Parts: sequence; C-alpha cells; structure tokens
Amino acid sequence: MKRYFIKYFVLLIVFSSLYGILSGLLTIFSLRLYDIFFTDDVSLSRGQEIIYYMSTYVIYLINIIAAIFVIFDLKKLGVKSVPVILLTLFAYPIGILLTLILINTKIER
Repeated sequence: MKRYFIKYFVLLIVFSSLYGILSGLLTIFSLRLYDIFFTDDVSLSRGQEIIYYMSTYVIYLINIIAAIFVIFDLKKLGVKSVPVILLTLFAYPIGILLTLILINTKIER
C-alpha cells in the first residue's frame, strides 16, 4: 500500500504543478496571441475562444494521463471500477483519492 500511496502522492504533486505551469504559460501565450489578433484584425471573441479551448484541452490531457495510471493499477489488482475511472477523467484529484481507497480495501482483504 505504501508504494501506491507514494506513487499517487507524487502524481498529484506533479499534475498540480504541471497544471499550474501550463496555465501560466497559457496566460503568457494568450497575451501574445491578443497582440497578434489586434494587428491582424481578428475579432477578439475568436481569440478568446481559441484560448478557452486550449486551456480546456490541457485539463483534459492531464485527466486522461491520470486515468491511464489508474486503469493500469486497478487492472494489476483485478479491480473493476468504472465510476472511479470516469471520475478520474473529469476530476483527477478526486479520482486518484478514490483509487487509493479502492486499493487499500483490496489489499486489506
């Protein structure tokens, strides 16, 4: 259990840091993108749409990577839990915590 706890604790820290760094980079990129849009006469609403979609895809990418880790570990232990995998796809911190709870109950049995 200790091995899984350390693994998922590190994953939470890495994904949270990655999300923070990527959102910061996205903010810097969006400022540069606004300059490009203003000089090329592209509408401001179109620029906001592009930035919104990019930030949404970054979150989904992190959630998908976390779900892949969860799927592999649950398969190793022989646990089938579709709700936990779906929850990890939508909110990786909650999905990872529920995965740890499932792994703990499986190991204790």
